[in-house]
Amino acid sequence: MCIRDRTTIAQHIEETDGQKKLIAGCLERLQSAPSTVENFSAKISALSQRFSEDGTDDEIIRDIADCYTFEQQEIVRYIIIIEAAKTIGDHDTLGIAELILKQEVAMANWLLDHTPQITFAFLSRSAANPETANR
Repeated sequence: MCIRDRTTIAQHIEETDGQKKLIAGCLERLQSAPSTVENFSAKISALSQRFSEDGTDDEIIRDIADCYTFEQQEIVRYIIIIEAAKTIGDHDTLGIAELILKQEVAMANWLLDHTPQITFAFLSRSAANPETANR
């Protein structure tokens, strides 16, 4: 994977950390537990960490699929949060969820747009030197 790709992933990790803080504030205001958000955040951080490191075999290809799937799950969850916030009239949470939804859609689109390029790069490197293909 090229440095630009790693930069995008690193930026999304930073976004995710910011999202966690925003959602934690909403949960605190609503007197709810943050365990779901923490679990969610831990999963995206773990996937992103795996995606940005050197791996073996076809890890990078599996990681792209895992990250894209996870982004889609986040998108659906934020759509649910948006509708729930609208229903109860929680405008603060609504605004935060709409902001985060845009970030998640952008990352999912980035992954979708770059999957062919990353796959081609992996396959090319794999054919040339299988031991360093994931770098």
